[in-house]
Amino acid sequence: AFVVDTTGSMRNEIEAVQDLILAFVSSEEPACYIITPFNDNHAYFDTPSDYDYEIPPRPDYGPATLYDFYDETDLTTMRNDVLTLTASGGGDWPEYGMNGLNITLQTMWPWNINSP
Repeated sequence: AFVVDTTGSMRNEIEAVQDLILAFVSSEEPACYIITPFNDNHAYFDTPSDYDYEIPPRPDYGPATLYDFYDETDLTTMRNDVLTLTASGGGDWPEYGMNGLNITLQTMWPWNINSP
């Protein structure tokens, strides 16, 4: 599984992350992979003063997408999805890395992690 930081601080790194993910899955035996991007809630509010405590910030993580590499269509879809990851946002807003990790683990839960 890959939980990918897509905040603005990754602008100079996102291409390297894409290359590493694609190289890793190309070098491994067919398996199931999950990719989960996470960001922050920057896009929801212009400034911190815009925060309305009655409306929670829009979570900016996920979805946790499961790709089955035994299915050639999923392999192509995953490659395309990885290449569309972009870095944006950032600043002093909270990032949702743990939320991204959590939904990734929830997506993995039904499978035995020792099986291909």
